[in-house]
Amino acid sequence: MFRNGFSSHIYYYDSERGCPGGIVRRLSDKYVNVGREWDRDFFVQMSYQAQFFDYHQVKLNAKYTNEYLRYCTDYPENHNTARVNNHYNQQDVYGALCYAFMPWQWLSLSASYDVRYSKLAADLKKFDDVFRLDQKQVVAAKADWRGLQVAASVLHQHYEDATFAHVGAADPLDKWTPAISLAYTMGGLTLRSWYKNIFRAPTLNDLYYTQVGNRNLKPEDTKQLNIGMEYHYDSPHWNLSVQADVYQNKIENRIVCLPLKGTYTWSMMNYGYTFCRGLNATAQGRYNSADWMFSLLGTLTWQSDVNRTDPDDEDTYNKPICYSPALSSGITSVIGWRNLLLSTSYLYVGERMWSYADPEDVLKPYHNIDTKLTYTHSTGRTEWGVCFEVCDLLDEQYEHIPRYPMPGRNYKLTLSFGI
Repeated sequence: MFRNGFSSHIYYYDSERGCPGGIVRRLSDKYVNVGREWDRDFFVQMSYQAQFFDYHQVKLNAKYTNEYLRYCTDYPENHNTARVNNHYNQQDVYGALCYAFMPWQWLSLSASYDVRYSKLAADLKKFDDVFRLDQKQVVAAKADWRGLQVAASVLHQHYEDATFAHVGAADPLDKWTPAISLAYTMGGLTLRSWYKNIFRAPTLNDLYYTQVGNRNLKPEDTKQLNIGMEYHYDSPHWNLSVQADVYQNKIENRIVCLPLKGTYTWSMMNYGYTFCRGLNATAQGRYNSADWMFSLLGTLTWQSDVNRTDPDDEDTYNKPICYSPALSSGITSVIGWRNLLLSTSYLYVGERMWSYADPEDVLKPYHNIDTKLTYTHSTGRTEWGVCFEVCDLLDEQYEHIPRYPMPGRNYKLTLSFGI
């Protein structure tokens, strides 16, 4: 709902699905892994924005979220699989206030405060409810003068957890982090660079989930540097854009999730220090006529993402981060005619290490093609649509996790209605 600067949204999602099990080839006639997952997600949010005296803006946001998850493997068929029937529920109450002052058209000054209160509940063994108070404050300045854009900000984050569990809550976290960006636009060409210091606190799931969580997780601290360019060309029928960025990330206490206790039990842990550098490139073209639309998008990512925690450990030092590919690319094409859209996307992901235990523990590269056909129709203030989608068109059962192949070719039909 939208009215005079006020907007609100209500969302509800309910699903039940089967979970693909692992494949043990030499026990394929004996090994069964049956699992199901239930999800119920609900949120309601409201926002109000107002401008007064030409130079002042205020924005208020509020949101309540309730997320429920049930995961069950407690079935008679599962003779060789751990049987669980776990229920999780997380609730969040969020509020934010932002004020902006614009003394001149080329300058904007702002300050904001965010607060979130969370509760995580589960019926796991040795688990008690966990509560978190998360507060953020930021002050920022942005200037845009004759094609030169400069922005700077300072963010303060504070996290405090509480629980009645005998092991206690994680220590409170408090951190200040800066960011600065610089860009220059001349015609359709923009040159840009930015530096950010990013602080990531472990989530409640990371810290407190039984078997998976780790109370001793340290917060992740990232220093990012980026240099890039972007070019746009627009005409009555054609829109073209090209952009490329080179980047470098230095991450201390990187938070990762790995199958340290076997493929079926994952654990949260920190890498002491990792170093990543890479290239992101995107090219897009679009043609429009009276009834027709053609669009083509291509993306390419190359990166070297390595573990540099312990120089004395030959098995891990300067080795790729597990599950991090060096090369990935994608192509998406869209053909539209009046109310019909036909889109096809192609994705390539290169090989990834999944364990340091054996140099041959490498997941093979994979290709994936999805296609979908969409029809939409509007009548007055209402709009309805139907979408038919074929995922993994070539039926390639690639693996994101070893011995857990994706389901292969599958189909999806979606009906939508909006007012």
